[in-house]
Amino acid sequence: MVKCNYLWREPEFTHVPIVSDTFIVFPPSMTKNLIDAIIETESNPPFGVDVSMHNIYIPMCNQVGEDNVKIVCDEFKRSDINDLYKLTRNE
Repeated sequence: MVKCNYLWREPEFTHVPIVSDTFIVFPPSMTKNLIDAIIETESNPPFGVDVSMHNIYIPMCNQVGEDNVKIVCDEFKRSDINDLYKLTRNE
């Protein structure tokens, strides 16, 4: 089975866990699950930690099961500053 994949865990709120929301790779069959997980994240964030989409790991596990969600890299890295990519904004 294809899984929903997050790059890594963010270093904040390590008990939750918080994940990088910059890239989320998932199969088309999980689109509705991801939308429902986003709604759950926004309306009832796990542990009351409201950090937007970074707190989507647990709601996505609730949608498709923990065996179908993977954090690719065990390292703690930030989404905005890391050694894999550089985020920029065009205005």
